Amino acid sequence: MEAPEDRLAELTMQAEYARRRLDLYRARAYGMRPVSESRMRELEREADSAEQRLRAARRARHGHQSAHDAGPPSHDR
Repeated sequence: MEAPEDRLAELTMQAEYARRRLDLYRARAYGMRPVSESRMRELEREADSAEQRLRAARRARHGHQSAHDAGPPSHDR
């Protein structure tokens, strides 16, 4: 099983990679080279999806740490 820190690092790299690919494709379009609108949309979807997975992992990690830091639930009555 993969450690949470490793998973978060992997998702961070995936999100950065997807964003760089999109940025490079956009630069190609600005440089007057032919680009495909469908390819641009595909790269945008990939970058957005990678970013969403990263945010979800960060939220899950933060929630797990908060629950862990809080200790066991109190059973005072």
